[in-house]
Amino acid sequence: MLLSLLAIFSLEIAYKITEGSLIYLLNPCHVITFFQIYFLLPNTSPEKTKRMFRVHLHLLSGPLLAILLPVTNTRTRLFEVESYWLHHFFIYICAPLFLFASDGCFKSESLTDYYWPTLSAGVGFLYHFMVLQPIAMMTQVNLNNILCPAISDPFAGDNYRAWAFAHQHLLIFLHAKLYPLCAFLILTLMDYLIRGSRWLTVVCQSKLITSQFDRRRSSNVIPGMSAASTHEKFD
Repeated sequence: MLLSLLAIFSLEIAYKITEGSLIYLLNPCHVITFFQIYFLLPNTSPEKTKRMFRVHLHLLSGPLLAILLPVTNTRTRLFEVESYWLHHFFIYICAPLFLFASDGCFKSESLTDYYWPTLSAGVGFLYHFMVLQPIAMMTQVNLNNILCPAISDPFAGDNYRAWAFAHQHLLIFLHAKLYPLCAFLILTLMDYLIRGSRWLTVVCQSKLITSQFDRRRSSNVIPGMSAASTHEKFD
């Protein structure tokens, strides 16, 4: 999983290096990728990792929006659009499910615990308006659409930032509780499918062994004689 994520992210970085647009690595989806790489590395601080994982988990609503409202009009080079989709699907589905399945410190809080969604919303708010906005204003680079709305933004207009502030925070709280539930259901279904495939394999192998035994037994019977009479003759 770590090697796959590194390969996908390296391709994204390579595109940005050749375009001279490394500043876009400050976008939240790329920051989330850095966090996931850190989670997949061996760590010696489970409590710290658990806190970081939960904040990162609630900010996965960002990659979800990138999937639902993609901005690919500036990606014109070979496989650049495919790289966009592969990257976002991987950080939204594959890596989090793998971390959930590995258990350990990668667990979500209870459904009635709203401390982590509130903290995550605050972290996202501060990152956008204390980090991304000043850098975007100084460089005139539209980091995470902080200066102007995306081409796919359904709320594009004079008040798009107010709409974004509202739906982003609402989505963080809803997504924070629905995503772990969906992940649990998917992992449970996968577990049943794996167990079912193993059972089916065992059944097929047993039937194959039985059929091979019957063929060998029948090949030892003299034509025109039953297996019982053959044994009597040799006796």
